[in-house]
Amino acid sequence: MTEHLPGNLRATAIGLAITFSGLGETIYAWYTKLKWPADAVEFHSGPPIMLAGVLGILSVVGLYFYDRIRPIREPAREQAS
Repeated sequence: MTEHLPGNLRATAIGLAITFSGLGETIYAWYTKLKWPADAVEFHSGPPIMLAGVLGILSVVGLYFYDRIRPIREPAREQAS
């Protein structure tokens, strides 16, 4: 996502991407511990893993369609021309 921004904002965007990634991981860990406690007798590891997989696939699909609307390498092509 940081490649979509101008060069002068890229460092800030990388910092925000790392921050949001860590925040998302923390929220996911809290949610899965509340929803599927590992010490429960009926615990199965499949649902948390499936949730992570679905969220990952949705992210990839979202980025794919966003890139169709605003291609990552378009500004580089304009500068080279």
